[in-house]
Amino acid sequence: MAVRGIKSGATDFLSKPYKDTVLLNAIADLLEKWINNQESQEKKKQATDYYATLSQREKEVMECIISGLMNKQIADRLGVSLITVKIHRAHIMKKCMHNLWQI
Repeated sequence: MAVRGIKSGATDFLSKPYKDTVLLNAIADLLEKWINNQESQEKKKQATDYYATLSQREKEVMECIISGLMNKQIADRLGVSLITVKIHRAHIMKKCMHNLWQI
């Protein structure tokens, strides 16, 4: 029965008889997990909203930055000048800071 409950989405299984403190601790743990999940979902939404403000080229530059490439390597990979990469990086940072201040 416990396995079936967990597979159905239960977060804990209490055997009868149980003490009130055990039940209250299980509820507190569940609420903490729920709050952490809500915060995580909000952060994901904020990241998605931020990413949506980037142009296609800024997204390409950002992917290269995340993968650890240096500006010259990004320029070579994307077939653009070094100054263009620097400009896109500046736009990405400006948009990032703008979005952070709105949060």
